[in-house]
Amino acid sequence: LNVDPDDRPLVLGWVVAALVLENVPHPVLYLGGEHGTAKTSAARVLQSLVDPTTADTRNLPSDEGAWVATVRQGWALTFDNLSELSKGMNDGLCKLSTGDTIVRRVLYTTDEASATKAYRPLIITAINLTGVQPDLEDRMVRIELSAIPPGKRRLKKEVEASWERDRSRVLAGLLDLAAKVHHRLPDVVTPEGFSRMADFHQVV
Repeated sequence: LNVDPDDRPLVLGWVVAALVLENVPHPVLYLGGEHGTAKTSAARVLQSLVDPTTADTRNLPSDEGAWVATVRQGWALTFDNLSELSKGMNDGLCKLSTGDTIVRRVLYTTDEASATKAYRPLIITAINLTGVQPDLEDRMVRIELSAIPPGKRRLKKEVEASWERDRSRVLAGLLDLAAKVHHRLPDVVTPEGFSRMADFHQVV
């Protein structure tokens, strides 16, 4: 992945947390950077490690009914190439991150409501995302990807072939690490206390 060495522990922490934590808040992994920094490729690789799916990237839902349908489509969710977030989009991402209930009317002709509560590990990619509210910012892990020099670029088919070759070995090592983290979690404390995303902080 085109991730700077200093940022790799946070990215790895997000992946491990997605594998070992259930029914707790998960941070939103924000992959930013200019054109050609392989944001979408990185998101697809991370998605494939946590929750392989043919719908590896998607658009943000436009209303609460669509949010409920999206939640039911998988464990980890990736929203690609965002540019601007509305208040409703901020609220939806926050609710999925921290497990708040999404309520919607079952039918427009009745007052009956459907409630869905779900924690989801989320990835978003963007070049310069605007409209991020403070509540969402507090739930984000921001990773900025650096430009790839022309001499370092590789053909898509080469990248895909190398990933297919290495994926099983990477996944095996990742699951070994996740098992060790899971075993040690009950004993992990921090002298300064935990951040708002305390469960993720503990994993890291």
